[in-house]
Amino acid sequence: MTPINQTHISATHIGNGTLTLPNSNQTINVISNGTAIASLATPSAIAKTTIRAPNGETATLTFYEIIQFSNPTEAPLGGGKGIKIIIFHTNSTGMLAPLNGVIAAGINDIQPNGESELTAWRWESGIPLSTNMTTTSTNAAPTSETNVTTTAETTVGGGE
Repeated sequence: MTPINQTHISATHIGNGTLTLPNSNQTINVISNGTAIASLATPSAIAKTTIRAPNGETATLTFYEIIQFSNPTEAPLGGGKGIKIIIFHTNSTGMLAPLNGVIAAGINDIQPNGESELTAWRWESGIPLSTNMTTTSTNAAPTSETNVTTTAETTVGGGE
């Protein structure tokens, strides 16, 4: 973690986890890395993360999180819980292609040592993905009752 000022920090994160692909029971292992800016005043964060599948395909995730720290006077080192909204972007035409444009909501359990565990589920709005968005593929992800579940354990830089 790197302090930006009295109310904001920058952090890098690395981790690994499992991902269940949309409309499938296929679970794959992924590795992740990214950066985040957190506000200790609001308390909230925004992050960009890249996940990599075993076959080399990648997806970029944008996270928005609201955090409740266990001990706000020691934040972020006291641990806490967060609620996240995630959007997946990928140019993949392979195994990660169904993730493009997927929105997920999740819970983040932040440990005092800087590690966290995120579990997220695909959000089903019932609204089809737009085909005129430059970040979506021409094969919009179908909607269904199937959830995307991502669980990752992430270590925040400097918290080891």
